[in-house]
Amino acid sequence: MSMTFNYNSCVVQSRYTRRPGGNCREVRRRMALHLLKLNDEKTKMMIFTSEHHLKTYEGYSLTIGDDTVSPSDRIMYLGVHKDQHLTMTDHVTAVCAACNYHLYRLSSIQHYLTNEAAKSTVTGLVTSRLDYCNSLLHTIPLSQTARLQRVQNNAARIITRTSKHDHITVLNELQWLPVESRIVIKTLVMTFKCINGLAPSYLAEITQPRKRDGRLRQNYAPTLHQGITKKCIGDSAFGARMFTGNSVVEQLWN
Repeated sequence: MSMTFNYNSCVVQSRYTRRPGGNCREVRRRMALHLLKLNDEKTKMMIFTSEHHLKTYEGYSLTIGDDTVSPSDRIMYLGVHKDQHLTMTDHVTAVCAACNYHLYRLSSIQHYLTNEAAKSTVTGLVTSRLDYCNSLLHTIPLSQTARLQRVQNNAARIITRTSKHDHITVLNELQWLPVESRIVIKTLVMTFKCINGLAPSYLAEITQPRKRDGRLRQNYAPTLHQGITKKCIGDSAFGARMFTGNSVVEQLWN
């Protein structure tokens, strides 16, 4: 369950304080009809906002059943580690730790694996983790992308049995795109599916085609509507990583 609202209004505060609790009561009622039970103790809540406005939400809490849920600093949702400011640093750290663990174990048996066996193993244990939900990593700092790139380089060295002191040119031999290019392509492919009705409705609703007035030739291009943020600092620090308004989807596609 996700909601977008401006917490500065008192009317909005009361409305969005009651709404999640009412939704959870409805979910609990429907689960009871099917002999299921909602675990209130494991319910977590997170408020995504910029660091500048974080103090605005101090003291905010929700009542779910008999438990009071306070905002968490970090959560893991569908295998993705998220923080309040969407820096994605925790997620990159978790991905690098998991990949390096498998690469360390593969390095001890790489001499017993054929090239195809090593490539299949690395694809299943390492590359799949680098590609999972990687569109959320767009616009993260280059220092974080470099950490993922080092993991990919180490995986390529294990497959080709290249020394760590040699220049990493084996990515071209394996026809692997760099991590940053894989992130961009994943986002563009999903955008193409949204525009052409190949994606789920909840994703297709996010992309809004630009209205055409017929006076300019460029209006016939399949571009997306690009919103305008009120402040540049919000666009660069937080808003550009959200899939609403002036987002990376419109910037990449247009």
